[in-house]
Amino acid sequence: SYKEDEVPTFPHVYYAPNYKWEAGKLVLKEGKVAGTDEYIEGKAEITPNGQGITVKFSGATRNYSRLRIATNPAMNQGKPITVTVKKFAPANILDNVNCIYTLTPDAKGNVYLYGLFTYYSTVSVKSGEYSLVDYEFYQETKDGISYALNAYAIDAKNMTDTEIENVIKEELAAGKTDIKLILEPYTSSGVFSAISKGLSGSADGSIDLSLIGCDRIPRDGLLSVSALNSIFLPDVTMLDKRAFLNCIYIETINAPKVTRIEQEAFSQCPSLRKVILGTLDYVYGAANSNDGIFYYTNTDRINLYLHESQKVMTFNSNYNIWEPSGEKYLDSDEFYVGEFLGYQFRSVRSWK
Repeated sequence: SYKEDEVPTFPHVYYAPNYKWEAGKLVLKEGKVAGTDEYIEGKAEITPNGQGITVKFSGATRNYSRLRIATNPAMNQGKPITVTVKKFAPANILDNVNCIYTLTPDAKGNVYLYGLFTYYSTVSVKSGEYSLVDYEFYQETKDGISYALNAYAIDAKNMTDTEIENVIKEELAAGKTDIKLILEPYTSSGVFSAISKGLSGSADGSIDLSLIGCDRIPRDGLLSVSALNSIFLPDVTMLDKRAFLNCIYIETINAPKVTRIEQEAFSQCPSLRKVILGTLDYVYGAANSNDGIFYYTNTDRINLYLHESQKVMTFNSNYNIWEPSGEKYLDSDEFYVGEFLGYQFRSVRSWK
């Protein structure tokens, strides 16, 4: 606003739905959170006599990127999801912050974040108790560019084995390669057989699979599934014998709650490059033997991530198992040279 006898001067105009003009500056509206809507700065052209003002956003540049998080509208309609971001600079905020957002998907299942994600920024999405996706940025996002993150999950808890196999095939036929299934905590071998069959027609190393809710990969659960490129197991605590044996194209295994691993779990996985594990308290099989968990897998190409609470593991030859000692692994000589469970890794890093 301006007085009748004044010629207005507006150096800046804004499209900023989360903000209001107060005491000469923009401030967040009550209940609004930075980073959940646009913040565009434009220009105003004013006629010499002040009779007309033209606001232009056509040439404006978004000094941030947009992240669209896609969820399943049938599963999440009207229900909020929790999005946790780290090292994120919301639109109009210069510094990186850590934020926890509670967002309700729109009719198409989408929620949006606006800001800058930098190298090693992370985004975690949960629907109720279920962790839908954990993503880490490996390069900085660019201003004015939109990005998408798949948090679309299929609730397969009450499906038959045949229905699970068919729904995976339907997803693949629709061109999807990022498959997320929500399963019962105890998932039968028949379900894993159905998953393997459903993926059998995919190209080698083309599928990113998430199995949410299940707490165990059974014996031979994903044996020789050549379609796998990566797998996310947010709730699994145990990997049975030969869980991923001969998954020759798998590159990443993310199992942050795993505490127990049985023999040959990662054997004959020559493409494996990244493994994320929880705090291990039981690992079966001597290193470099035919029942070791990495038998015929070249570990010096693998970046291993262990929880910061991990203890040094010592081998009990009487029972052929590795058990935790009292020494913290991060303080050990093994950590500094990249050794664990008798194997040499490309690197060993910690997470918390």
